[in-house]
Amino acid sequence: MLITSITPGTLKAAEVDPTGSITTDRNTVLANSIVNVKWNARYPAPIVKRDKTTLTPVTTVRADVRVVGAAFGPTSKPYPVRGWVKTSANNTTWTQIFLGNNKTVNPQTVVWSKVLAAGEKLDFKFQGSYDNTYDLSRPSTIDNWQTAIDTTSSSLMPWNRAVLVDGETSPNYNPAFDQGDVHSHLAAYFHPGTTKVKLGPRDYIYLTELSPFQQGHSSTDMQDLVLLVTFTEITEDDD
Repeated sequence: MLITSITPGTLKAAEVDPTGSITTDRNTVLANSIVNVKWNARYPAPIVKRDKTTLTPVTTVRADVRVVGAAFGPTSKPYPVRGWVKTSANNTTWTQIFLGNNKTVNPQTVVWSKVLAAGEKLDFKFQGSYDNTYDLSRPSTIDNWQTAIDTTSSSLMPWNRAVLVDGETSPNYNPAFDQGDVHSHLAAYFHPGTTKVKLGPRDYIYLTELSPFQQGHSSTDMQDLVLLVTFTEITEDDD
């Protein structure tokens, strides 16, 4: 099952509030009188573009990545999963950011952080293993790895991976093995009473399916490895 023992909101990016001004047509208002109020609001422009499952900043940003869940195999005896990240600035090099299972996930930990220039694309790769006798302290001995899921691949079906932003509805798939479904695991990230994702305006959740099954298979549940990616704009005043 996914790790959800966190306080809702603690991993969200700071809200990006609008700026502007409020003016009235008088300085003093008597009881029961009417005053006209004008609100001039300016909302910050988006700092990241999303193209399917690839994210590209439009200005200089810091990207922070957290693993918020891993649910591959039975909850009592989970299989190992791993994930990598790369940017278009170093397009041939994948950096491993996670190797573990549901018992080793710490959603408070930033597993990768980097300042990205405008136009520097961010992509991920994920993989699961069916080795049920593995030892995480000896990663080189883990075998039976399945085909990796790459966010840039055009050959993979959309149900292999998805990126969700605030207000979007989470997919609904039956859970595999004895796991809870993805909705129960992402409950801390939903708008109350809905299955619409509730995130900061610069947060993105990655959902992945790592098993080699087809859409509709009983083990296809889109929650094998779940990431939270948060972007922070870097300005000239920042260190």
